[in-house]
Amino acid sequence: MMILAGLLLVGLCCNLFIRPVADKWFMTASELADEKRHAKEHVIEEEVVGYGDVSVTETPTPIILVWLAWSIVAAALGWGIYNTP
Repeated sequence: MMILAGLLLVGLCCNLFIRPVADKWFMTASELADEKRHAKEHVIEEEVVGYGDVSVTETPTPIILVWLAWSIVAAALGWGIYNTP
């Protein structure tokens, strides 16, 4: 319990040190418009050019691996709940 109280105290101190971001780090409206235009051009270029010769194929995870992974998680969680006084 003392460890948890100490962590809460550390979190309180961290929250007290947070300050607003200085105005110099914000983008002006013209810089923001330029970045949006650049991003839009980049997306259009990717759509036109594509990925070249690289073919991206996604294969789903076999269901047996999903069940195995979740059963390990459930077993560990169940063991923790069973051993909690």
